[in-house]
Amino acid sequence: MSRSSGRSGLPHHVVGYDISDFQCAKHGSPEIGKGLPPVSSFTAIEAAGWLDSAHNSCLAAEASWATAAAGVSTTPYDLYLFLNAPGTSSTATSFGSTGPGGNCVTMAAGPAKQHCVAYNYGYNGSKNAYSYASSVGVSSSLWWLDVENPNLSPSAYADFSSGQYWSYSTVLNAATLQGAIDGLRGEGVLVGIYSTSVQYPKIVGNYVPTGARVPIWIAGAPWTNPPYTENGLLSPNVLANWCAGTASYSGTPGNVLFANGVPWLLQETPGPEKSPYNLDPNFTC
Repeated sequence: MSRSSGRSGLPHHVVGYDISDFQCAKHGSPEIGKGLPPVSSFTAIEAAGWLDSAHNSCLAAEASWATAAAGVSTTPYDLYLFLNAPGTSSTATSFGSTGPGGNCVTMAAGPAKQHCVAYNYGYNGSKNAYSYASSVGVSSSLWWLDVENPNLSPSAYADFSSGQYWSYSTVLNAATLQGAIDGLRGEGVLVGIYSTSVQYPKIVGNYVPTGARVPIWIAGAPWTNPPYTENGLLSPNVLANWCAGTASYSGTPGNVLFANGVPWLLQETPGPEKSPYNLDPNFTC
Protein backbone atom coordinates (compact mmCIF):
# COMPACT_ATOMS: atom_id res chain seq x y z
CA MET A 1 0.00 0.00 0.00
CA SER A 2 1.39 3.38 -0.94
CA ARG A 3 1.39 6.58 1.07
CA SER A 4 -1.51 7.83 -1.04
CA SER A 5 -3.96 5.54 0.76
CA GLY A 6 -5.68 8.42 2.58
CA ARG A 7 -4.29 7.38 5.98
CA SER A 8 -0.84 8.86 5.54
CA GLY A 9 0.11 5.60 3.84
CA LEU A 10 -0.34 3.51 6.98
CA PRO A 11 -0.99 -0.05 5.73
CA HIS A 12 -4.03 -1.86 7.11
CA HIS A 13 -3.95 -4.94 9.34
CA VAL A 14 -0.25 -5.68 9.42
CA VAL A 15 2.09 -6.41 12.33
CA GLY A 16 5.29 -4.49 12.91
CA TYR A 17 7.37 -3.03 15.74
CA ASP A 18 8.36 0.18 17.45
CA ILE A 19 12.05 0.86 18.02
CA SER A 20 14.09 3.57 19.70
CA ASP A 21 17.60 4.58 20.72
CA PHE A 22 17.64 1.43 22.88
CA GLN A 23 18.22 -0.47 19.63
CA CYS A 24 21.35 1.54 18.81
CA ALA A 25 24.63 -0.39 19.00
CA LYS A 26 25.45 1.60 22.13
CA HIS A 27 24.47 4.90 23.68
CA GLY A 28 25.19 7.72 21.23
CA SER A 29 26.15 5.39 18.38
CA PRO A 30 24.92 6.10 14.83
CA GLU A 31 24.79 2.36 14.18
CA ILE A 32 22.02 -0.08 15.07
CA GLY A 33 22.61 -3.08 17.27
CA LYS A 34 22.25 -6.70 16.30
CA GLY A 35 19.16 -8.85 16.62
CA LEU A 36 16.44 -6.77 14.97
CA PRO A 37 13.78 -8.86 13.20
CA PRO A 38 14.27 -9.51 9.50
CA VAL A 39 10.68 -8.50 8.72
CA SER A 40 8.57 -5.62 10.02
CA SER A 41 5.66 -4.67 7.80
CA PHE A 42 5.44 -1.32 9.54
CA THR A 43 7.75 0.34 12.08
CA ALA A 44 7.36 3.31 14.41
CA ILE A 45 10.78 4.88 15.10
CA GLU A 46 11.67 7.21 17.95
CA ALA A 47 13.08 10.48 16.64
CA ALA A 48 13.84 11.90 20.08
CA GLY A 49 13.46 10.75 23.66
CA TRP A 50 12.45 14.17 25.03
CA LEU A 51 11.36 17.48 23.60
CA ASP A 52 14.61 19.24 24.42
CA SER A 53 17.18 16.44 24.30
CA ALA A 54 17.87 12.73 23.70
CA HIS A 55 17.86 12.68 19.91
CA ASN A 56 17.98 9.12 18.61
CA SER A 57 21.60 8.82 17.49
CA CYS A 58 20.95 5.87 15.16
CA LEU A 59 17.74 7.24 13.62
CA ALA A 60 19.09 7.16 10.08
CA ALA A 61 20.32 3.57 10.44
CA GLU A 62 16.99 2.47 11.94
CA ALA A 63 15.08 4.12 9.10
CA SER A 64 17.23 2.19 6.60
CA TRP A 65 16.57 -1.05 8.47
CA ALA A 66 12.82 -0.36 8.60
CA THR A 67 12.69 0.29 4.87
CA ALA A 68 14.46 -2.99 4.12
CA ALA A 69 12.39 -4.94 6.67
CA ALA A 70 9.10 -3.70 5.21
CA GLY A 71 9.79 -4.49 1.57
CA VAL A 72 8.77 -2.28 -1.32
CA SER A 73 5.00 -2.80 -1.14
CA THR A 74 4.29 -1.21 2.25
CA THR A 75 4.89 2.03 4.10
CA PRO A 76 8.19 1.48 5.91
CA TYR A 77 7.91 3.68 9.00
CA ASP A 78 6.49 6.65 10.87
CA LEU A 79 8.27 8.68 13.55
CA TYR A 80 7.42 9.30 17.18
CA LEU A 81 8.49 11.73 19.85
CA PHE A 82 8.26 11.50 23.64
CA LEU A 83 6.53 14.47 25.20
CA ASN A 84 7.24 16.00 28.59
CA ALA A 85 6.66 19.23 30.48
CA PRO A 86 9.45 21.81 30.37
CA GLY A 87 12.26 21.28 32.81
CA THR A 88 14.72 23.81 34.14
CA SER A 89 17.72 23.05 31.91
CA SER A 90 19.17 25.81 29.76
CA THR A 91 17.79 24.18 26.60
CA ALA A 92 14.32 23.78 28.08
CA THR A 93 14.36 27.38 29.26
CA SER A 94 15.39 28.53 25.81
CA PHE A 95 12.60 26.55 24.13
CA GLY A 96 10.00 27.92 26.50
CA SER A 97 11.04 31.55 26.49
CA THR A 98 9.63 32.79 23.18
CA GLY A 99 7.40 31.48 20.41
CA PRO A 100 3.83 31.61 19.14
CA GLY A 101 2.65 31.51 22.75
CA GLY A 102 4.25 34.88 23.38
CA ASN A 103 7.41 36.38 24.81
CA CYS A 104 7.29 34.70 28.21
CA VAL A 105 10.45 36.43 29.44
CA THR A 106 8.69 39.77 29.70
CA MET A 107 5.61 38.41 31.46
CA ALA A 108 4.98 38.65 35.19
CA ALA A 109 5.16 35.41 37.15
CA GLY A 110 1.85 33.61 37.28
CA PRO A 111 -0.48 31.25 35.39
CA ALA A 112 -0.32 33.19 32.12
CA LYS A 113 3.48 32.99 32.04
CA GLN A 114 3.43 29.29 32.92
CA HIS A 115 0.99 28.64 30.06
CA CYS A 116 3.18 30.67 27.69
CA VAL A 117 6.25 28.63 28.63
CA ALA A 118 4.41 25.29 28.37
CA TYR A 119 3.04 26.02 24.90
CA ASN A 120 6.26 27.45 23.51
CA TYR A 121 8.23 24.53 24.91
CA GLY A 122 6.00 22.02 23.11
CA TYR A 123 6.06 24.02 19.90
CA ASN A 124 9.81 24.62 19.77
CA GLY A 125 10.61 21.14 21.05
CA SER A 126 8.68 19.40 18.28
CA LYS A 127 10.24 21.72 15.71
CA ASN A 128 13.66 20.78 17.07
CA ALA A 129 12.94 17.06 16.73
CA TYR A 130 11.65 17.56 13.19
CA SER A 131 14.77 19.53 12.29
CA TYR A 132 16.99 16.81 13.73
CA ALA A 133 15.26 14.07 11.73
CA SER A 134 15.56 16.15 8.57
CA SER A 135 19.25 16.75 9.23
CA VAL A 136 19.94 13.01 9.09
CA GLY A 137 17.77 12.48 6.02
CA VAL A 138 14.76 10.94 7.74
CA SER A 139 11.19 12.10 7.16
CA SER A 140 7.65 10.88 7.66
CA SER A 141 4.24 12.24 6.74
CA LEU A 142 2.92 11.08 10.14
CA TRP A 143 4.47 11.81 13.55
CA TRP A 144 3.21 10.33 16.82
CA LEU A 145 3.44 12.18 20.14
CA ASP A 146 3.96 9.86 23.11
CA VAL A 147 1.93 10.96 26.16
CA GLU A 148 2.59 8.63 29.08
CA ASN A 149 3.81 8.27 32.68
CA PRO A 150 1.29 10.15 34.90
CA ASN A 151 3.78 10.54 37.76
CA LEU A 152 3.27 14.30 37.94
CA SER A 153 5.70 16.85 39.34
CA PRO A 154 4.49 19.02 42.25
CA SER A 155 5.50 22.12 40.27
CA ALA A 156 4.97 23.60 36.80
CA TYR A 157 8.21 21.93 35.68
CA ALA A 158 9.25 18.37 35.03
CA ASP A 159 11.73 16.73 37.40
CA PHE A 160 13.54 14.05 35.42
CA SER A 161 15.66 13.01 38.40
CA SER A 162 12.49 11.94 40.21
CA GLY A 163 10.88 10.32 37.16
CA GLN A 164 8.31 13.13 37.02
CA TYR A 165 8.04 14.03 33.35
CA TRP A 166 4.91 16.15 33.53
CA SER A 167 3.88 19.19 35.58
CA TYR A 168 1.24 19.14 38.30
CA SER A 169 -1.24 20.90 36.00
CA THR A 170 -3.27 19.11 33.33
CA VAL A 171 -3.95 22.53 31.79
CA LEU A 172 -0.24 23.26 31.39
CA ASN A 173 0.45 19.76 30.12
CA ALA A 174 -2.33 20.17 27.55
CA ALA A 175 -0.69 23.42 26.41
CA THR A 176 2.59 21.57 25.84
CA LEU A 177 0.77 18.88 23.86
CA GLN A 178 -1.04 21.43 21.70
CA GLY A 179 2.18 23.33 21.15
CA ALA A 180 3.92 20.17 19.94
CA ILE A 181 1.00 19.37 17.64
CA ASP A 182 1.02 22.88 16.18
CA GLY A 183 4.78 22.82 15.69
CA LEU A 184 4.65 19.63 13.66
CA ARG A 185 1.53 20.62 11.76
CA GLY A 186 3.43 23.71 10.74
CA GLU A 187 5.92 21.41 9.03
CA GLY A 188 3.09 19.93 6.95
CA VAL A 189 2.85 16.55 8.67
CA LEU A 190 -0.08 14.71 10.22
CA VAL A 191 0.15 14.31 14.00
CA GLY A 192 -1.19 11.43 16.10
CA ILE A 193 -1.05 10.65 19.82
CA TYR A 194 0.21 7.52 21.60
CA SER A 195 -1.26 6.88 25.05
CA THR A 196 -3.99 5.01 26.93
CA SER A 197 -7.43 6.06 28.13
CA VAL A 198 -6.09 5.54 31.67
CA GLN A 199 -2.93 7.67 31.47
CA TYR A 200 -4.01 10.42 29.06
CA PRO A 201 -6.63 12.06 31.32
CA LYS A 202 -4.28 11.98 34.30
CA ILE A 203 -1.73 13.98 32.32
CA VAL A 204 -3.82 16.39 30.22
CA GLY A 205 -7.35 15.95 31.59
CA ASN A 206 -10.11 15.71 29.00
CA TYR A 207 -8.21 17.84 26.52
CA VAL A 208 -9.12 17.39 22.86
CA PRO A 209 -6.57 18.86 20.44
CA THR A 210 -7.78 21.57 18.10
CA GLY A 211 -8.45 20.85 14.46
CA ALA A 212 -9.49 17.57 12.87
CA ARG A 213 -9.77 14.42 15.00
CA VAL A 214 -6.29 13.04 15.61
CA PRO A 215 -5.16 9.49 14.86
CA ILE A 216 -4.42 7.60 18.07
CA TRP A 217 -1.99 4.78 18.83
CA ILE A 218 -3.45 2.76 21.68
CA ALA A 219 -1.15 0.89 24.07
CA GLY A 220 -2.16 -2.24 25.97
CA ALA A 221 -3.95 -4.23 23.26
CA PRO A 222 -4.04 -8.04 23.61
CA TRP A 223 -1.04 -10.13 22.56
CA THR A 224 -2.18 -11.97 19.43
CA ASN A 225 0.50 -12.54 16.86
CA PRO A 226 4.11 -12.67 18.04
CA PRO A 227 6.90 -13.76 15.68
CA TYR A 228 7.29 -17.06 17.51
CA THR A 229 5.16 -19.79 19.10
CA GLU A 230 3.27 -19.02 22.27
CA ASN A 231 0.24 -21.01 23.42
CA GLY A 232 -3.12 -19.65 24.51
CA LEU A 233 -3.12 -16.39 22.53
CA LEU A 234 -6.27 -14.70 21.32
CA SER A 235 -7.09 -14.60 17.65
CA PRO A 236 -6.15 -11.33 15.91
CA ASN A 237 -9.85 -10.76 15.17
CA VAL A 238 -10.23 -9.63 18.82
CA LEU A 239 -8.43 -6.45 17.76
CA ALA A 240 -11.41 -5.36 15.66
CA ASN A 241 -13.08 -3.97 18.78
CA TRP A 242 -9.91 -2.08 19.67
CA CYS A 243 -9.73 -0.54 16.21
CA ALA A 244 -13.39 0.39 16.54
CA GLY A 245 -12.69 1.99 19.93
CA THR A 246 -15.28 -0.15 21.70
CA ALA A 247 -12.90 -2.35 23.69
CA SER A 248 -12.03 -1.68 27.33
CA TYR A 249 -9.15 -2.50 29.64
CA SER A 250 -9.79 -5.32 32.09
CA GLY A 251 -11.11 -3.91 35.36
CA THR A 252 -11.31 -0.35 33.99
CA PRO A 253 -14.65 1.27 33.10
CA GLY A 254 -15.07 3.00 29.77
CA ASN A 255 -13.51 2.33 26.40
CA VAL A 256 -9.95 2.67 25.15
CA LEU A 257 -10.42 5.97 23.31
CA PHE A 258 -8.74 9.21 24.35
CA ALA A 259 -8.39 12.73 22.92
CA ASN A 260 -11.55 12.09 20.87
CA GLY A 261 -9.19 10.33 18.50
CA VAL A 262 -9.54 7.70 15.79
CA PRO A 263 -7.64 4.40 16.36
CA TRP A 264 -5.00 3.83 13.70
CA LEU A 265 -2.41 1.78 15.53
CA LEU A 266 -2.41 -0.68 18.46
CA GLN A 267 0.56 -1.63 20.62
CA GLU A 268 0.20 -5.17 21.89
CA THR A 269 1.14 -6.10 25.46
CA PRO A 270 3.74 -8.91 25.45
CA GLY A 271 2.82 -12.30 26.84
CA PRO A 272 4.76 -14.39 29.36
CA GLU A 273 7.15 -15.86 26.80
CA LYS A 274 10.22 -13.70 26.24
CA SER A 275 10.34 -12.07 22.82
CA PRO A 276 13.42 -13.02 20.78
CA TYR A 277 13.67 -9.38 19.69
CA ASN A 278 12.69 -7.67 22.98
CA LEU A 279 10.35 -5.36 21.04
CA ASP A 280 6.67 -4.49 21.36
CA PRO A 281 4.65 -5.53 18.32
CA ASN A 282 2.08 -3.21 16.80
CA PHE A 283 -1.03 -3.87 14.72
CA THR A 284 -2.30 -1.34 12.20
CA CYS A 285 -6.06 -0.80 12.12
